[in-house]
Amino acid sequence: MTIEIPDQPEGFATLCEMTGLAVMLGQKVQYALAGYFATYSGAKLGATVDAVKAQMASHLSKPMGAVIGDIDKHAPLAPEIWEKVKSFQTERNWLVHDFDEEATPHLAVGEKIPDYTTRMESIAGAALELMQLLDGVGKDLTGV
Repeated sequence: MTIEIPDQPEGFATLCEMTGLAVMLGQKVQYALAGYFATYSGAKLGATVDAVKAQMASHLSKPMGAVIGDIDKHAPLAPEIWEKVKSFQTERNWLVHDFDEEATPHLAVGEKIPDYTTRMESIAGAALELMQLLDGVGKDLTGV
């Protein structure tokens, strides 16, 4: 079965690809944050392996803000990394909560596609940077 796709405004397919990438990487950042919190809990707070696994599962089943709140309260990050986490959270929340409503009137008439594509690229880039930073912090915590 072939589905016919109507003509699209220039750049729309790229925007769709970048939006999907930004959403997917946002989920990966949540996983990285949950992993950081679990690693910190085990390395610094003495949590058992079972407790660490339970924390990880809990943080992956809740909104991203839950793990960020727990990190803020119990597992502090260096200020420069924390600022990147908060900035990413703002952009990711815009993407998953506000982008559709904001963009639909513009995209329906082929407007702002390059602007939104650039913002999606920025979100994806920030996600990759943040995951690398969190990986480094985790390695420092575990001595790996």
